[in-house]
Amino acid sequence: MKYLFEIVDIVSELEYQTEYPIFQLTKVNQIKMNQWKIHYDQVTDFIDFLGNSGINLSHYRFKLPQSFINTWWELLEQNSDLDKRGTEVKQLHKQIKNDMARYNKEQDKNKKNKIEQKIRENIVKINSEINGMRDDYGHFCERALIYIDKLETN
Repeated sequence: MKYLFEIVDIVSELEYQTEYPIFQLTKVNQIKMNQWKIHYDQVTDFIDFLGNSGINLSHYRFKLPQSFINTWWELLEQNSDLDKRGTEVKQLHKQIKNDMARYNKEQDKNKKNKIEQKIRENIVKINSEINGMRDDYGHFCERALIYIDKLETN
Protein backbone atom coordinates (compact mmCIF):
# COMPACT_ATOMS: atom_id res chain seq x y z
CA MET A 1 0.00 0.00 0.00
CA LYS A 2 2.95 2.30 0.64
CA TYR A 3 3.82 2.18 -3.07
CA LEU A 4 0.24 2.90 -4.09
CA PHE A 5 0.20 6.02 -1.93
CA GLU A 6 3.54 7.11 -3.39
CA ILE A 7 2.18 6.70 -6.92
CA VAL A 8 -0.94 8.68 -6.03
CA ASP A 9 1.35 11.43 -4.72
CA ILE A 10 3.34 11.53 -7.97
CA VAL A 11 0.24 11.49 -10.17
CA SER A 12 -1.46 14.10 -7.95
CA GLU A 13 1.57 16.35 -8.41
CA LEU A 14 1.31 15.85 -12.18
CA GLU A 15 -2.33 16.86 -11.98
CA TYR A 16 -1.34 19.93 -9.95
CA GLN A 17 1.21 20.90 -12.62
CA THR A 18 -1.65 21.21 -15.13
CA GLU A 19 -3.45 23.84 -13.04
CA TYR A 20 -1.61 26.93 -14.30
CA PRO A 21 -4.19 29.58 -15.27
CA ILE A 22 -2.53 29.97 -18.69
CA PHE A 23 -3.59 26.36 -19.44
CA GLN A 24 -7.24 27.35 -19.00
CA LEU A 25 -7.27 29.50 -22.14
CA THR A 26 -9.34 27.52 -24.64
CA LYS A 27 -10.12 30.04 -27.36
CA VAL A 28 -7.71 31.49 -29.89
CA ASN A 29 -8.91 35.05 -29.24
CA GLN A 30 -8.05 34.70 -25.51
CA ILE A 31 -4.34 34.30 -26.27
CA LYS A 32 -2.41 37.56 -26.13
CA MET A 33 1.04 37.97 -27.59
CA ASN A 34 2.54 38.84 -24.18
CA GLN A 35 1.35 35.41 -22.95
CA TRP A 36 3.30 33.41 -25.52
CA LYS A 37 6.52 33.36 -23.54
CA ILE A 38 4.72 32.65 -20.25
CA HIS A 39 2.89 29.75 -21.86
CA TYR A 40 6.05 28.45 -23.49
CA ASP A 41 7.98 28.54 -20.19
CA GLN A 42 5.18 26.85 -18.24
CA VAL A 43 4.83 24.11 -20.85
CA THR A 44 8.62 23.63 -20.71
CA ASP A 45 8.38 23.18 -16.94
CA PHE A 46 5.46 20.79 -17.34
CA ILE A 47 7.29 18.68 -19.93
CA ASP A 48 10.37 18.49 -17.69
CA PHE A 49 8.24 17.49 -14.71
CA LEU A 50 6.36 14.96 -16.84
CA GLY A 51 9.62 13.32 -17.89
CA ASN A 52 10.94 13.11 -14.34
CA SER A 53 7.63 11.76 -13.05
CA GLY A 54 7.50 9.12 -15.76
CA ILE A 55 10.93 7.89 -14.72
CA ASN A 56 9.81 7.80 -11.08
CA LEU A 57 6.58 5.95 -11.91
CA SER A 58 8.38 3.30 -13.94
CA HIS A 59 10.22 2.20 -10.79
CA TYR A 60 6.90 1.04 -9.30
CA ARG A 61 5.86 -1.21 -12.18
CA PHE A 62 6.98 -4.43 -10.50
CA LYS A 63 6.44 -3.37 -6.90
CA LEU A 64 2.66 -3.24 -7.09
CA PRO A 65 0.06 -5.98 -6.73
CA GLN A 66 -0.64 -7.69 -10.04
CA SER A 67 -4.36 -6.98 -9.65
CA PHE A 68 -3.60 -3.24 -9.62
CA ILE A 69 -1.22 -3.49 -12.57
CA ASN A 70 -3.69 -5.48 -14.65
CA THR A 71 -6.55 -3.08 -13.97
CA TRP A 72 -5.11 0.44 -13.75
CA TRP A 73 -1.53 0.64 -14.99
CA GLU A 74 -2.54 1.00 -18.65
CA LEU A 75 -3.26 4.67 -17.97
CA LEU A 76 0.44 5.31 -17.36
CA GLU A 77 2.13 2.99 -19.85
CA GLN A 78 3.90 3.91 -23.05
CA ASN A 79 1.40 4.29 -25.88
CA SER A 80 -1.39 5.09 -23.42
CA ASP A 81 -3.66 8.03 -24.14
CA LEU A 82 -1.67 10.01 -21.57
CA ASP A 83 1.59 9.17 -23.30
CA LYS A 84 0.14 10.15 -26.69
CA ARG A 85 -1.14 13.44 -25.26
CA GLY A 86 2.29 14.13 -23.77
CA THR A 87 3.94 13.46 -27.14
CA GLU A 88 1.48 15.81 -28.86
CA VAL A 89 2.20 18.54 -26.29
CA LYS A 90 5.94 18.16 -26.89
CA GLN A 91 5.54 18.38 -30.68
CA LEU A 92 3.28 21.43 -30.53
CA HIS A 93 5.61 23.04 -28.00
CA LYS A 94 8.54 22.62 -30.38
CA GLN A 95 6.46 24.07 -33.22
CA ILE A 96 5.56 27.12 -31.11
CA LYS A 97 9.23 27.71 -30.34
CA ASN A 98 10.06 27.64 -34.05
CA ASP A 99 7.09 29.86 -34.93
CA MET A 100 8.00 32.44 -32.27
CA ALA A 101 11.50 32.66 -33.75
CA ARG A 102 10.04 33.02 -37.26
CA TYR A 103 7.57 35.65 -36.03
CA ASN A 104 10.36 37.79 -34.59
CA LYS A 105 12.32 37.68 -37.85
CA GLU A 106 9.40 38.10 -40.25
CA GLN A 107 8.97 41.55 -41.85
CA ASP A 108 5.87 40.90 -43.97
CA LYS A 109 2.74 41.85 -42.02
CA ASN A 110 0.50 39.22 -43.67
CA LYS A 111 2.97 36.43 -43.00
CA LYS A 112 3.41 37.68 -39.45
CA ASN A 113 -0.38 37.54 -38.93
CA LYS A 114 -0.48 33.94 -40.18
CA ILE A 115 2.34 32.93 -37.86
CA GLU A 116 0.60 34.66 -34.94
CA GLN A 117 -2.64 32.80 -35.68
CA LYS A 118 -0.80 29.48 -35.87
CA ILE A 119 0.89 30.12 -32.52
CA ARG A 120 -2.45 30.93 -30.90
CA GLU A 121 -4.06 27.83 -32.39
CA ASN A 122 -1.21 25.62 -31.15
CA ILE A 123 -1.43 27.10 -27.66
CA VAL A 124 -5.13 26.22 -27.59
CA LYS A 125 -4.32 22.69 -28.82
CA ILE A 126 -1.69 22.27 -26.10
CA ASN A 127 -4.13 23.51 -23.47
CA SER A 128 -6.74 21.05 -24.70
CA GLU A 129 -4.26 18.17 -24.41
CA ILE A 130 -3.08 19.31 -20.96
CA ASN A 131 -6.67 19.63 -19.73
CA GLY A 132 -7.36 16.12 -20.98
CA MET A 133 -4.26 14.90 -19.16
CA ARG A 134 -5.46 16.58 -15.96
CA ASP A 135 -8.75 14.69 -16.23
CA ASP A 136 -6.90 11.41 -16.78
CA TYR A 137 -4.57 12.02 -13.82
CA GLY A 138 -7.52 12.83 -11.59
CA HIS A 139 -9.35 9.73 -12.76
CA PHE A 140 -6.29 7.57 -12.07
CA CYS A 141 -5.95 8.98 -8.54
CA GLU A 142 -9.64 8.38 -7.82
CA ARG A 143 -9.42 4.79 -9.03
CA ALA A 144 -6.21 4.16 -7.09
CA LEU A 145 -7.74 5.48 -3.88
CA ILE A 146 -10.83 3.29 -4.35
CA TYR A 147 -8.50 0.34 -4.85
CA ILE A 148 -6.60 1.24 -1.66
CA ASP A 149 -9.87 1.59 0.28
CA LYS A 150 -10.89 -1.91 -0.82
CA LEU A 151 -7.53 -3.28 0.29
CA GLU A 152 -7.87 -1.61 3.67
CA THR A 153 -11.36 -3.03 4.26
CA ASN A 154 -10.29 -6.60 3.38
